[in-house]
Amino acid sequence: MHKATIVLLSIGTFGFLVSAGAIYTGIGQQQEVWEREADELGKDFWTGKTPATFEGELSFTSFYPVFIEETRDADVTLVGGDEESRFVSCVENNWCGKGFTEGSVDYRLLGIVQVMETDEWKVRFSGDVTGGSEVVIREAEIMGGGVTVIAMGCFGSVASCMAIFVGVLLAFTLKGDKGGTNRVVYTPQSVS
Repeated sequence: MHKATIVLLSIGTFGFLVSAGAIYTGIGQQQEVWEREADELGKDFWTGKTPATFEGELSFTSFYPVFIEETRDADVTLVGGDEESRFVSCVENNWCGKGFTEGSVDYRLLGIVQVMETDEWKVRFSGDVTGGSEVVIREAEIMGGGVTVIAMGCFGSVASCMAIFVGVLLAFTLKGDKGGTNRVVYTPQSVS
């Protein structure tokens, strides 16, 4: 086999193995992020009292759990939302038992705000019967560092496959010293 073919096949195979390892590692890292965020339900992002309106940037790379004081209730609306960008009640995703305690106040989950594009959004909280209920929006990341590692692994896999493809192509098309072929050439000599 030609030296260029051997080099390309070797690099492609090694790169493919390294890329597969990167993808596997990235998936593990990302799984840890999802589990942590699902358990903790994010970090405090905004706090207010009903009736209130949050106005600010929400990112598609996060979801936003919405909490209210344990014994209170409020209606939550994502202003300008649609079928994909909206407030999802905890009843829809079976998370209603989740909550946290901050200071002496117990909070329960009302639902999650999800957006499909990063933009300025308004989240409106209606007042309840008593009014002045504490509401909290938290931010939980969907994408962590694992996504970057997965992306690099995928790019490496594609580059490695291209190197292997070119190596195989060269193996069938290059004509060169294949090593180990010894030719003996016989030339007749005249006797005078």
